Amino acid sequence: MTFRRIYLYALPAVAVVALAAVFAGRLATLDDGTDVPPSARLDQPMPLIQLDSLYPDGPALDTEKLRGAPYVLNVWAEWCGPCKIEHPQLLAMSQQGIPVYGVNYKDRPELARAFLAERGDPFRAIGADQDGRTGIELGIFGVPETFLVDREGFIRHRHAGPLSEDDLERVFLPFLAHLQEPES
Repeated sequence: MTFRRIYLYALPAVAVVALAAVFAGRLATLDDGTDVPPSARLDQPMPLIQLDSLYPDGPALDTEKLRGAPYVLNVWAEWCGPCKIEHPQLLAMSQQGIPVYGVNYKDRPELARAFLAERGDPFRAIGADQDGRTGIELGIFGVPETFLVDREGFIRHRHAGPLSEDDLERVFLPFLAHLQEPES
């Protein structure tokens, strides 16, 4: 075998090994995915959201009417796997008397209603965001995303991804308790 022929066979193999080393190095520096860019809406007023209800006879979602008490706003969809994972945490908050409101994102209303009928409905009101404009207004990266809003209507915390039981106990409940403290 000539040197030229060895070179032609070895060059692609060396390139593949080099690329594999670069990818392996990059993967080794990634974290667990919890570092999501902060919301541009953090510490800003909740955008005015006025959406028709997911239910034909249900209450519309109007964030202007929610001022005066802290609340949770969850953006979710029936087709979203992580939304199914976090659903028990939303139910737990609701069962503890925490006001939880929902934005149903780019979903088929009949499927979303069936999802809630099967798993339980934690929401005091759910707006249907079928075209995704409210999601854009909120600056979401995807679903689910959950916002904590203070009594003046400012977004004080944003959680991207599914809420875990640990998130609920360690972050959400203490934060909500702080938001519910009387003003001095």
